Amino acid sequence: MLVIWSGWGILVIPLVVGTAVAVGAVFQWILTTLGRPDLAFVAFSLGLFAAAAVNWLLGDV
Repeated sequence: MLVIWSGWGILVIPLVVGTAVAVGAVFQWILTTLGRPDLAFVAFSLGLFAAAAVNWLLGDV
């Protein structure tokens, strides 16, 4: 597989990882506080959705 970056495209990787980890950790903490730590996949999914939204918003800049 060949990947060619143009412009600031390389920043997508740390942006997605950082946002997904931060939002996922917050929601995991909320779910644990509510007594539902078994729903970790929800926190992970919300983190990825938030990362997609941030990537979409910053992609238009």
